[in-house]
Amino acid sequence: MCLSLLFVRWRWSFILLLLYAIAYTPFSASESLRFRKMARELKIVVRVTEREKAKVQAFADKLGVSVSEVVQDWIKSLPDPITHGG
Repeated sequence: MCLSLLFVRWRWSFILLLLYAIAYTPFSASESLRFRKMARELKIVVRVTEREKAKVQAFADKLGVSVSEVVQDWIKSLPDPITHGG
């Protein structure tokens, strides 16, 4: 068999093996993969003015993230709620 043909077959085998490994990696080990199942399913609807929306969107654009990520980071910065009687 020609050496270049062997290299092409090896390269495709490697690519397929890599894709298989990525597809079957547990979600906790593949946090950076965009095609993982969305962990957050709840929504909060907030009424804002056009100016407020533009302000948040501009801030998100400046950081290179989505508006959802800006809001999620803000929520993470809040103190944990204090539980009473539990």
